[in-house]
Amino acid sequence: MDWRKVMPTTPDKEKILKLFREEGLTVRQLKERFNTTAARIREIIKKGGMSTGLRKASKKEGSQV
Repeated sequence: MDWRKVMPTTPDKEKILKLFREEGLTVRQLKERFNTTAARIREIIKKGGMSTGLRKASKKEGSQV
């Protein structure tokens, strides 16, 4: 079995921070887009100097929270 299929990919940190800050994507949306874990995305955002607890998906975006 190829270990790369099991291990989530290491996402591009700059791209994640840009999407989180400027486009307002949630951690869940970033997780799906970059095929990685939510914990890793939160870690990247924290290192980038932002809090992840501030943004919840709004109801009008059509997300089930």
